[in-house]
Amino acid sequence: RSVAVSLKKGILVSASQDSTIRVWSLATAQLTQVLKGHSSWVCSVAISSDGEWIVSGSADKTLRVWSLASKKTTQVLKGHSSGVRSVAISSKDQYIVSGSDYKTLRVWSLATGKKIRVLRGHSIRVESVAISETDQYIVSGSEDCTVRVWSLTSGDLIRVLQGHGDRVWSVTISSDDQFVVSGSDDKTIRVWSLTCGETIQVLTGHTGQVFSVKLSSDDKYLVSGEGYGDYSVRVWDLSTGEQIQELRGHTSHVWSVNLIFFYYYVINPLGLFRVTVRGVCFAGPLFRLHFLFFWAQLFGFFVFVVCLVSTFVLLATCGSFCFCEGFLLCFLVSTLVSSRVVWALFLLSCDLFFHFFPSLPLLHWLYRVCCFLLVPFSFCWSVLD
Repeated sequence: RSVAVSLKKGILVSASQDSTIRVWSLATAQLTQVLKGHSSWVCSVAISSDGEWIVSGSADKTLRVWSLASKKTTQVLKGHSSGVRSVAISSKDQYIVSGSDYKTLRVWSLATGKKIRVLRGHSIRVESVAISETDQYIVSGSEDCTVRVWSLTSGDLIRVLQGHGDRVWSVTISSDDQFVVSGSDDKTIRVWSLTCGETIQVLTGHTGQVFSVKLSSDDKYLVSGEGYGDYSVRVWDLSTGEQIQELRGHTSHVWSVNLIFFYYYVINPLGLFRVTVRGVCFAGPLFRLHFLFFWAQLFGFFVFVVCLVSTFVLLATCGSFCFCEGFLLCFLVSTLVSSRVVWALFLLSCDLFFHFFPSLPLLHWLYRVCCFLLVPFSFCWSVLD
């Protein structure tokens, strides 16, 4: 019914109708833990930012806070009078927000498990809740066809977004608090301005209900999952509003989608290389993991390895190829991989100049000193980037 990801811990957590929560390794795709405690369907799961805690919401009317270290429930949060449909954790791990079948949202303290406030306004069940990364807003989607924006700190209703023609299944918020995205039974996805409440885009293409939506961390892409149609997962470019990929394979409803980023770090003499692989994981009757994009950094990493090996081969076979040039070559590749093309071309031009005009020893010596001084600079630049 729901999936959540922690890259810090390298895990994916899934919630199921069999009343369990399962923890999977992203590296091996193997099941590592099964958490039991709920007495009915687990409808939603969320992971704290440090990856230490899992919060689950169930049709048994409770929320549970689980410690991944002890694999046990640390708190049982009671107060809802009906099933808990959705849960979210604030980015600073202070608050839990839950939405229920009985029209209400509740804000809880993650540390104490105590209820802070109850938010009322929806006229039918709350299907989805989300908290902004700035911990300023709560967004909720409901069977009453509306999306509502609330203040996390005060609980005040800020705005009601109307436009969907049927139940709103899923909501998500951009990292900069500029827009909200919602998926609905009316087969559309709407992008709303959080500041003025107007519809910015309407994304069409799904043949059935849009059960789940999720934004990429840079807010450029959106992933959506479908039920009662072709059970597809679709990827959208929000800059154009166009669908860029359609993934098929599920034989029933895609209840939850999550866009994840894998980062592999490789340290070289001049800096820190980051190889990024983007993927989408989503849950239906079968658990599937689809890799979407293999970015140019991956190719750049292999180019770097080839260049590094070539440098030492040249160093061993040709005494005139100085080690400074080896450093420079690695640095050039690093800048190219990071898309700093102008800087890379400048250094390459300098290197070629001194190879063709070796009669300027003083200038060449200063140039080599600068190359070595660029080593810590390159390292810091790569880390900060």
